[in-house]
Amino acid sequence: MQPAIAGRVVYTFTQQGLLRAFATDGCGTETCEPLWEYNIGVSITGAPAVSNGHLFIGTVDGRVIAFAPTL
Repeated sequence: MQPAIAGRVVYTFTQQGLLRAFATDGCGTETCEPLWEYNIGVSITGAPAVSNGHLFIGTVDGRVIAFAPTL
């Protein structure tokens, strides 16, 4: 899945529905730990959408889930 950027957060996704958030300015090391992660529990459909600093994703079970970045 392609990553998405909302505010100062980069979101990455796995095919299995794991969402991870990383700071866009990095962490000062070669490999960064995520700011947080959330297991949606189902596959994500299509590309994520960003509007007004919020991330919207669709799931295979017909839900739309919104996230607001926090640092």
